Amino acid sequence: MLSHKRIRLLLAVTFVAALLAVIATTLSRGQTTASATQTITVLRRKDQLKLKPTAAEVASLRSQLPKEERQLENRIPPHVPIKIKIKAEKEKAFKDLDNENWAHDFELEVTNTGNKPIYQFYLLLVTDVKASAGFRIVAPVYYGRKELGTISTLATPDDIPLKPGESVILKIHPGQLDAWDYMRRTEKRPHPKRIEVKLEGLSFGDGTGYGGEGGVALPRKLPEESNRSRCAPQQNRSGPRSLEWLANARQSKPNRS
Repeated sequence: MLSHKRIRLLLAVTFVAALLAVIATTLSRGQTTASATQTITVLRRKDQLKLKPTAAEVASLRSQLPKEERQLENRIPPHVPIKIKIKAEKEKAFKDLDNENWAHDFELEVTNTGNKPIYQFYLLLVTDVKASAGFRIVAPVYYGRKELGTISTLATPDDIPLKPGESVILKIHPGQLDAWDYMRRTEKRPHPKRIEVKLEGLSFGDGTGYGGEGGVALPRKLPEESNRSRCAPQQNRSGPRSLEWLANARQSKPNRS
């Protein structure tokens, strides 16, 4: 007669063998794949190893997997004094890939993190969805008078700045949303899973700001200006003609990066 110790050992070996058989059967049949990269395992008794997973079992196991969410990627250079995030009340609707109205629910909170008032900025939402013509689907969101997008345009008393520490909520323009909805149905486009936020321009309303995706400081210094600053004692040698050239160069340089 077997001792209790040997009986426990025999049961443990039997259980491990049965478990390995379940895993081997599950993997070989390939019936329990929840996605292209994940595999689930259903434990059964030895006499039920050939049974396929039921729909209820698969659904239950899939519900336990981490849910994929829509991502917002901040591509604004860190030296540009604005911080972005999805408005807290709208975050769940934005992340939900099953939400057909995510773009209508979209609200971006932008905060001035610098020490100067901001009079205008222009951001671009770049999705991971392409049109049939090959270009990416994008949408602009912006704050302030559009004329201030030209860095040499100065703010007026009628312009309302975004003061340091203040925030503003931006939405996608209704016209853009209508166009997206129509073309998505026409071209059978999917909803985006990733959206990048990139900088187009920012103005402090005093003739300075940042331009382009890299956040280049504006206005750019001309080579002549750099040389003059390094050689200050000799800056007036060329006389009035040099000053006239510098003024003309400033007027003719590009407005935006």
